[in-house]
Amino acid sequence: MISDFRWALGAIALLVVIAIIVFNRIQEKRYRERAEKAFSAQHPDVLFEALEATRPVRLEPSLGVLPVAPGTVILDSVAAPDALAPKSTAAGIDPNIDCVGLVLADAPIAPGWLTPFMTRAKRIGKPVLWEGLTEGHWQAMAENQTYGSAGAEVRELRVALQLADRRGAATREEIQYFLDLVNEVAASVSAVSQRVPLDDTVARARELDTFCADSDIEIAINIVGKGGVTFAPSKVRDLAEAAGMTLFGDDVYVFCDDNDDVLFTLRNMDDAPANRPVAYFAGLTLALDVPRVEQGVIVFERMFALANQLARELGGEVVDDNRKSLTAPAVSVIKKTLGDIAATMEARGIAPGSPTAKRLFS
Repeated sequence: MISDFRWALGAIALLVVIAIIVFNRIQEKRYRERAEKAFSAQHPDVLFEALEATRPVRLEPSLGVLPVAPGTVILDSVAAPDALAPKSTAAGIDPNIDCVGLVLADAPIAPGWLTPFMTRAKRIGKPVLWEGLTEGHWQAMAENQTYGSAGAEVRELRVALQLADRRGAATREEIQYFLDLVNEVAASVSAVSQRVPLDDTVARARELDTFCADSDIEIAINIVGKGGVTFAPSKVRDLAEAAGMTLFGDDVYVFCDDNDDVLFTLRNMDDAPANRPVAYFAGLTLALDVPRVEQGVIVFERMFALANQLARELGGEVVDDNRKSLTAPAVSVIKKTLGDIAATMEARGIAPGSPTAKRLFS
């Protein structure tokens, strides 16, 4: 009897081991299928637009061709988490510029549960975006936010770190902090996470920063008075407003499209505030922020036409930064440059003027 009892115990133990192995295989397969589905589905991005006038590196028109070891970041020593967090011009995760971590949970994830992690993410010097999959769509998430229709559940999260912007690439320390944070989010809700290797992500950030620097171009044209003529600020204001431009702060006049996106700007040629109390302006500059504008050639033509109109009204002429008249060959070079930049950006999946471009070039 004792022998039979031992055999029975052995058989039961063997069945338990087999059951555990089968259960783990089933769970692994289910999570893998959910991860593949989450990454492959073509869900629309959720965008939040915000106007921000920026000045990239200047490239003035002319007759010729238009022109590593990461530092230590002690993230936990930041006194105010919001201090380093930049203001992004558009939300909506894009793998072309983001490092994306995926969190898959069996039970619904309450938005409030993520608030401490969202607060910690603000210590990173690059934007961190949060999205939850609700009713088949990726929806942006914020601290203590309620989302989705009544009864909607969120079991899948995408958390993304923007890898570069006009201030440079995300550092190794920032990326490591982000990857650890994704892992902690998953652990806090008893979920699994999928993350990318650190070294690969650091290399991506540096390469994206190089692309950003190469494409970050401003096309600027100037208006100066003929024979030393100067421009009265009041007349400049009247002409700018008549042309549909609006004073943005004390710095520049902006010309916007129907969506309030800035197409080009008008500022003093000497970079002094456009609204300063002076007797005259020696020159004016119209500028186009190339990567942030859709259909750059068309926008440039509109800007160039306005420059000629202002020059006629003010008794000036349109020149480059060397104060040489802007001739037809120079204009052709500018248009070709705009086309080349647009083609390069689109080939990378970052169309000029798109929400992704505005986020990258901010």
